[in-house]
Amino acid sequence: MVNGKEVKPVLAMYGFRGKQAYIYKTNKIKEVAGASKIIENGFEILYDLAENLGYKLEGRKKEEVKEFNINQLFIEDDDRDGVEVYQGGGNLFILYRNKEIALTINKKFTKELIERTYSLKASCAFIELTKKQENVDIGEAWRKRDFKEDRCKLIEKYERIENQELPMEPYSTLPFVQIDARTSQPLEFTIKIEDKQEKLSRESWLKIQKYNNTNQNSKDNPFENYSNLLDEYITKKGEESLLAIIYIDGNNMGNKVNQCLKNIPKGNNYDCCIKALREFSSEIHHVYIEKGLQRVKEKLDKLLKTNGKLKEPLGYRKIIAAGDEITIICNARIAFEITKAYLEGLPDNYSSCAGISIFHSHDPYSNAYKIAEECCESAKEISHKYVDMECCVLDFHFCHAGIDTSLREIRKKDEIAISRPWLVKKKETGNGDSVAIDIIDLDKVKKMKNQLSKMARSNRMALTEAAVRGRAEFAHELERVLANTDVEEEINLDGLDLEEEKKMQLIYDMGLVYDLWFDKGETTNE
Repeated sequence: MVNGKEVKPVLAMYGFRGKQAYIYKTNKIKEVAGASKIIENGFEILYDLAENLGYKLEGRKKEEVKEFNINQLFIEDDDRDGVEVYQGGGNLFILYRNKEIALTINKKFTKELIERTYSLKASCAFIELTKKQENVDIGEAWRKRDFKEDRCKLIEKYERIENQELPMEPYSTLPFVQIDARTSQPLEFTIKIEDKQEKLSRESWLKIQKYNNTNQNSKDNPFENYSNLLDEYITKKGEESLLAIIYIDGNNMGNKVNQCLKNIPKGNNYDCCIKALREFSSEIHHVYIEKGLQRVKEKLDKLLKTNGKLKEPLGYRKIIAAGDEITIICNARIAFEITKAYLEGLPDNYSSCAGISIFHSHDPYSNAYKIAEECCESAKEISHKYVDMECCVLDFHFCHAGIDTSLREIRKKDEIAISRPWLVKKKETGNGDSVAIDIIDLDKVKKMKNQLSKMARSNRMALTEAAVRGRAEFAHELERVLANTDVEEEINLDGLDLEEEKKMQLIYDMGLVYDLWFDKGETTNE
């Protein structure tokens, strides 16, 4: 007993399920931004209710977190009821004083989530930490306890619980109740939006309330656009209404966490492991979020000065930025350059993959997000083949028509060979040897761009269309283009060190986005 409270510690793991479905349930940017903010601050709900229940959880204010010492927490005269072990990868780990405290907080947390978010779902697993030898001094038992073993058991239990939970949502809809046409949730509120009354479900209302309560001014980053109108992000209404969603996700995070724990010199005890994980979590946030978004800002500043097509105001909207994951919505013209800047600037011991979905501003961008996520998964298929390397890969898709199926099905239906994904950068092997990765890299893209820029736009488009029709048609069209192109420097596609098939695929892919990403000339009409 410590302070009159039983000491049988419980290690708990929390996480939110269906985050993307919750965020992109609607196509209204206010609700999307509000939903992302709800998830970003989701664990604050747990700290709020713990405080209201009279429990003291350490970890909410990171500057007040003490050096972790499990003996000090549970053996000495300490008033803390729990401590945040670490937070990262969308999960929160808390060490509670005993099971009773954990259960009391969890029951309240479940109810509070419904009241504050309506349908956001959380999963929780915990394991009780007991002494393995009853005749051993309790302090000595905690000092020698294996954190890695406990963590593996907890994650295994969490994944099992997460997979078993049913996808239930609290819909109290009756036959005579008006419902939201998109979500089928009952309409409960009426609010004034742009001089007209609009009926909202409780979930939509909660998201908009969160949006309105969030400070929309960003003095530190003038490029982050907080407009609630998608038309504020496009180049010119009526001429070019193209947007892009960029989804970036870190590679091999599970392996990196395991490596972090493996490199601990003083064994597997709680004090050393938790200290290492906290430092690792802080480093991940610094590398992927703070420095990554700083590079995006710097690149935008440079683009505005060097690219004649880009005019102020120009910016992006950060939808998600947590751990090693970032989602951004922006003008389609800047998507490639800011993604490239983000990936190229990552340290050699870290890497990410990116997916870019280009779509029209009137399209449902909940669907566009799914395409961006699938593009990222396509890029990760390459990185997974080279597990001993850190390689940054990107893939993209131009959503010309309505989005009604998966990226894989779209590409299967199109039956067009493509050069994507593209390699952005890779880390060489330890002995300095270069490991060949059999995909197009950005150096090849740059060289091809230099050759295509010598052609008239009509010739580039004709060559792009010919690349789809086959090698013979492509060779014939290329011969015509070369014969009719009058430039001082000769066009040389043979100097790219690419097979004919790869050359055709690259020209097709670049032709799709050339006007957006590679052309510095006049704005093109759609």
